Amino acid sequence: MVGACGAGLTEGRYGDIVGLSLAAKPAGHECDRRHADGTVDRVISGEWTLSNSSGIKLSSFFSEKHVLCGLEGVDRDECLRRLVGVLADDGRIARRDDTVEAVILREQLLSTQLAAGLAIPHTRLEDIKDLTLAVATSRSGIDFGGGGESLAHIVVLILTPVSQPGLYLQTLAAIANLFSKKDLVERVVKLSKPKEVWEVFGRGDTTLPEYVTAHDIMSTTYESLKTTDYLEKAIDLFTYHHLLDIPVVDEDGDLAGLMNEEQLLKLALPEYILWLEDLSPILQFEPFVEVLKNEKTLRVAEVMSTEYATVPQDAPAIQVARVLMRREIRAVMVTGGKKLAGVITLSDFLTKVLRK
Repeated sequence: MVGACGAGLTEGRYGDIVGLSLAAKPAGHECDRRHADGTVDRVISGEWTLSNSSGIKLSSFFSEKHVLCGLEGVDRDECLRRLVGVLADDGRIARRDDTVEAVILREQLLSTQLAAGLAIPHTRLEDIKDLTLAVATSRSGIDFGGGGESLAHIVVLILTPVSQPGLYLQTLAAIANLFSKKDLVERVVKLSKPKEVWEVFGRGDTTLPEYVTAHDIMSTTYESLKTTDYLEKAIDLFTYHHLLDIPVVDEDGDLAGLMNEEQLLKLALPEYILWLEDLSPILQFEPFVEVLKNEKTLRVAEVMSTEYATVPQDAPAIQVARVLMRREIRAVMVTGGKKLAGVITLSDFLTKVLRK
């Protein structure tokens, strides 16, 4: 259960846990570390760390020679071949064909096309020492699998050393921040000279952030419940969407609680069942009948848990890792003030740091 170490478990700014309600802490359940195959432990212990490269501008990772302006009439794979090609021709990478194959394979696993006409294909390579970029622009657009009629007009290829997962995330955050500016994609696509495009990546707002934050790794697409929803909706989300935890918000959008599968089970099965030797009276799942009878009248607010972990959007990713390592915490709610801004699961964290 998320937040089993305390009700409304909240991490303070870069510091230790604050505001911890010990009254909700079950006896004998001391907070400890979750190993997650040892990966999160290695982040914390310093066996490998998220790189601190603040002050570096995006333009320092490539030059105008690595910019392809007006790339028209090509598909995704050909675009990637050409971007890898300009880096190989300049000696930035050694194994051209292997790199093309790795980038295409990564793209086949999950599209890297973002909103507003931007795609950021990437892969991690063992045989390069430094992160490098290549950029292509296309007025007609290239299909990177964004869905619908969405096409990529700016393609930023990121090749990063396997040993520097943090640097990749910092670079990705800087690129996303740069192109969050209104109409910037449209303006960059109209540029006809590689140097002009390269200079966009050298502006003052293209500096890599000091560290990766919760905002950089959180998921903003998630299912949620309202306190006024009926239990029926929660059951549908758990059973049809295979969710483990669902955040609950009030009418103002403020984070109010959490629903999880364990709560449904406990709602149906009273705790005394743990000590029953003879289960014959409930072999036909009679306790679940009451849940079904009440699912259309019982509000989520009446059964939700108030035990959950939160971090602010600007919390360092390492702080998120520490929260996830605590016993029975498998998701962290990311907040902006009182509002729910996103969700980070253990799977999200490992995917972003190790694979995405």
